[in-house]
Amino acid sequence: MGTTRATGQRAYLACAMAAAAAEEAAEVRLNGAYAGGFIGKPGRVEITRFLKPGRNTVRIEPFAVEKVQVEVH
Repeated sequence: MGTTRATGQRAYLACAMAAAAAEEAAEVRLNGAYAGGFIGKPGRVEITRFLKPGRNTVRIEPFAVEKVQVEVH
């Protein structure tokens, strides 16, 4: 992965999920920093600001949807 900040473009990480897996959820970390997460489809997270020149490390941590808590402020 390379950075796209200089060109003004955005970079996304898209996670392919099985057709029957609409209830899948995951947290995404890039280079150790929390980059976002998703529940269901589309499994896509913008990672532009977390990219660095050279090698990048991606960690996708699945979690159970039943354990999600939503807080409204």
